[in-house]
Amino acid sequence: MGTRATIGLYIANVEDAFCNSLCRGAFSAAKEEDVSLLVFPGKYLRRHCQEDSEQICEYQHNTFYSYCYEEGIDLAVVNMGSMLCRVDNGKIRSEFLKRFREVPVLAVASDEDSCSYIKYDNRTGIRDAVRFLCREKRCSHIAMAVSGAGSDDIYERLNAYKDSLMENSLPVEDELIAYGALTDGCTEPVQQMLRHRPDIEAVICSDEAAAEGVYEAVRGVGRTIGRDIYVIGFDGMDDCCRMTPPLASIGVDASRLGYESIKTACRMLREKRKMQVVLKTKFEPRESVGYQPYDLHGGLAFLHDLVSRNADLKSVSSSVTDFIFHEPVWDYQAEYQKKLLCTFFQKLFDRYFDGLMKRSSAEDIYIQFRNMASRGMMGYVEPAGLFRLFDVLYQIFCVQNKTMTERLEFHNLLEKFRQCIMDGMSAGQFRARRKYAKMYHATNLITRDILMFGGESEDSYRDVLDRMKPLGMKNGYLYIWEEPQECNRMESWHAPESVLLKVFQKDGELVKLPRVEQKMRTCDYVRNPYFDREKRFTYLVIDIYSKSQQLGFYLCDLEYENLHYAEFLTYQLSAAVYLIHLYQCQRRMYRELEESQEQLKANHMESEMMSMSDELTGLLNRYGFMCTAQKLIDCAKACGQAAVIVGCADMDNLKDINGVYGHEEGDAAIRAAAGILEETFGTDGIVGRMGGDEFAVILPQNKKGDEKRYRKVLEEVTESTNKECTKPYRIQLSMGIGEFACREDMEIKAMLEEAGDLLYKEKKKRKERSAE
Repeated sequence: MGTRATIGLYIANVEDAFCNSLCRGAFSAAKEEDVSLLVFPGKYLRRHCQEDSEQICEYQHNTFYSYCYEEGIDLAVVNMGSMLCRVDNGKIRSEFLKRFREVPVLAVASDEDSCSYIKYDNRTGIRDAVRFLCREKRCSHIAMAVSGAGSDDIYERLNAYKDSLMENSLPVEDELIAYGALTDGCTEPVQQMLRHRPDIEAVICSDEAAAEGVYEAVRGVGRTIGRDIYVIGFDGMDDCCRMTPPLASIGVDASRLGYESIKTACRMLREKRKMQVVLKTKFEPRESVGYQPYDLHGGLAFLHDLVSRNADLKSVSSSVTDFIFHEPVWDYQAEYQKKLLCTFFQKLFDRYFDGLMKRSSAEDIYIQFRNMASRGMMGYVEPAGLFRLFDVLYQIFCVQNKTMTERLEFHNLLEKFRQCIMDGMSAGQFRARRKYAKMYHATNLITRDILMFGGESEDSYRDVLDRMKPLGMKNGYLYIWEEPQECNRMESWHAPESVLLKVFQKDGELVKLPRVEQKMRTCDYVRNPYFDREKRFTYLVIDIYSKSQQLGFYLCDLEYENLHYAEFLTYQLSAAVYLIHLYQCQRRMYRELEESQEQLKANHMESEMMSMSDELTGLLNRYGFMCTAQKLIDCAKACGQAAVIVGCADMDNLKDINGVYGHEEGDAAIRAAAGILEETFGTDGIVGRMGGDEFAVILPQNKKGDEKRYRKVLEEVTESTNKECTKPYRIQLSMGIGEFACREDMEIKAMLEEAGDLLYKEKKKRKERSAE
């Protein structure tokens, strides 16, 4: 291990807003702490939609939870609150933690007894929300909607709701708690609750999924959110502000949680001890509780100070910045943007609200705002909030007995600010669309080239990474299993002990390894001669799979801004690698076929004879007899021979021999019968064993009339064999023989059937003679 620590961040779903924000904070903290970060984007365990055909293979991503080796990771930060959000079985949780072997674990958003944890205090935010509803809104009937109860967070929030009611002298009523399934939210149970209890004045939701169901349920019963009934959500994700009306929420900043998780992990490594960290939640009122944040009588009441000539404009600037800046300051980028915004407001207020208008010029203030808007500020503030703030500032400015010229200048400046915001939003959307099109095109080329130009050579892996350069990744390591590994949903995954490093990219340069250098221990995937551990890195680990088969994994320095492309990249990369595997299998198969072709030709005759021979007697078997007989008939017709003799024979006493002397002697009797027939007919024709004690013969004849002669020879050979035999039994054969003229329409099958009829008649005559 190098001197720089490596932390593994195991999250539930990189596409999930909470997990995505968690990564944002983690990336920033890892850079500040100068530690390396490996991000493993798995999926949810025991998720409710496992049987969904569109998500049936999502479990493959969870193989990442076993990629935790002491050789590569110093500490694992595990987002258990999300990946185990629907699991309340202690045994399952314990088994899950065992996957991390001896590596120390910091559980995120979950308080685990067996390891360190960092989580949010659910109680504080709910207590503040209930206090707000009781004291500010005078509510006395407050309900709660619970979506998919099961996780520790849900139980803690539910208990906090009950305790908060009692603290405010309100009764806890079971009929004011609606439980909904995760699959369909809380819409139906909340509607039933509202119809049964029309006196409900507010609903607190366990999470954002429940909030969406509550919004739909409230509208379904004809009530208006924010006026007839108040709604409060949980988690405080960006979607809260986009809901109509904006949803008041108990804020859980996932970015800060990710940031503090890495900070805590670093302290654990330095101090070598367990830690338990609890972050406070904050209630954030919005329009869904009747709150008007940009009303002078509401959240911006402190702007009244601008009316006073003795106002502390620096303090007012700081207050406005704190109010409008919706991202908490916990990383250097956010802190930098907040300082710029505060400086801007101070200049604005100095010019327009101190009565002098001799400080910074309107043009200088505009240029500063334009620069901020184009350089990242809009990622930390809400455009709608700024628009409303400008409206309030203009109202205050107008009531200060300003001249028409001053009002016009301030109005024009604010309009320029608005235009900067709109331009920045339009430019951002345009850049996002162009970036998406570029990413989409680049990833499509990965599979296009494999399909169009083949991918059977080792160079194909290098070509795949070369096509990924437009995605902005400068470093990456492509690991492929020696053979695809079966990974079934109901079975535990165990990675093979060895893996192949096919190709890697270092500072933009692609390197393909020779075959003899590719194989290495799987646990050394971040500790091998080709991996630069001296340089700090943040790598995303991408799973490569097809249906139930694991193909490998890819480490790459995908930037946070492109993190939402990770799953799309997974599918494209998996398709390309699987195509390469198929092409290589096909090429290997063709090569093996070509190599074996000559050998097959050399062994053809021997194989044919073996396949046509009867193992017990050495005669032709049924297949061999039919093939050879047809050739003999074709030859007889071609040579102009007059007829062929076809016969069917079987033993009369095989059953008795087997019963008295055993099957071994029965086999010996069959071999003796075969010898009799071979001696009688084999010189002139062919003999075959058709199965059991049944035999067939065929002989070409120059003239008819030989049937009686061969019958006589058969009797003589049989008698001679029995005399010479020392066995306690005799060999008895019956035979039906027919002569057939050579014709073009001759069929061996039909002749054998006729010979079989003659055999049946022969056996019947023997029985009749025996009976007399």
